[in-house]
Amino acid sequence: MPRSFKSSLYQLIMRSFFRFSRGEWSAALLISIILLSSIILKQVYPKQQVSEPLSVHYQLEIKQFVEQQQQLTDSIQQRYALHKRSPNDYDPAKFSGNSGSFNSGLIPDDSVKRKPKTPGYAIVKIDLNRCDTSDITRIPLFGAKRAEKIVEYRERLGGFHSLAQLHEIYVIQNITPEHIEKYFSVNHNDIQKIAINTVEYADLVKHPYFDSYLAKTILQHRRNHGNITDLKHFQEITHAYQELMEKLEPYLAF
Repeated sequence: MPRSFKSSLYQLIMRSFFRFSRGEWSAALLISIILLSSIILKQVYPKQQVSEPLSVHYQLEIKQFVEQQQQLTDSIQQRYALHKRSPNDYDPAKFSGNSGSFNSGLIPDDSVKRKPKTPGYAIVKIDLNRCDTSDITRIPLFGAKRAEKIVEYRERLGGFHSLAQLHEIYVIQNITPEHIEKYFSVNHNDIQKIAINTVEYADLVKHPYFDSYLAKTILQHRRNHGNITDLKHFQEITHAYQELMEKLEPYLAF
C-alpha cells in the first residue's frame, strides 16, 4: 500500500474521531468504564466456592432432634420397666407436695396426701305418698308427664306401699330401680284402706287391682253369705292368685 494512501486514511479517521458529538463521546466513555471495571473486579475478587445448600443444614438439625427424642423415649421405657409401672400411669404434671420439685409419676409420692372426695350436697328423698308434681319434676329423668302419671296412679291406689309399684306405670318402666330408690321413699302410714265389706262396686273397680269380675264376686258373696272375715277367706271366695293377693294385702280392711 502506498505511503500516501496510508497517510490519507489516517487523517480521515482522526478527523472523523474528533468530530464525535457530545452524546457519542459520553457513550464511548461509559463503555470504556464498564469494560475497565469488569477487568478490575475479576482480578480483585476471585471466584468463591459455592456454599452448601441450606436444606442440608436443616436436615441435620431435624435428624439430631429425632435422635434426642428417641433417646428420651428409651429412657422413659427403661424407668417403666424398672418400677413395673404401666406407661398409662405416667403423668408428667405431678409435683411433690412439699418441695415443689417435679415428680415423673413413675414412683408414688407418699408425701402427697390426697383428701377424700366428699359429696357437695346430700340427696333428700321425697315421699311418694305426700309429694306433688312440682316435687317430682325436680328429680332427674322425671318430667311433668311422669309426675302427673305418678300422682294419678297414687290416687287410684290409695297410696303407694312399695317403690316397685312405680314400674306399674307405663312411662316409668324404663327407669332403673336404683335410680328410683335414690330419690324416693314411701310412708306406709298414708295408705288408704278399702273396707271390703262396705265398699260399693263403682269405687271398687276404680282401684287398679280390682277388675269387674273380682268386684262382682265380692259383692255377690256379701249379699248371699255375709261379710268376708280375713285374707284367707277372701282368697277362698275370689280364687285370687298369690301374686295378686300380695298386692291387695296392704289395701284390704275387714
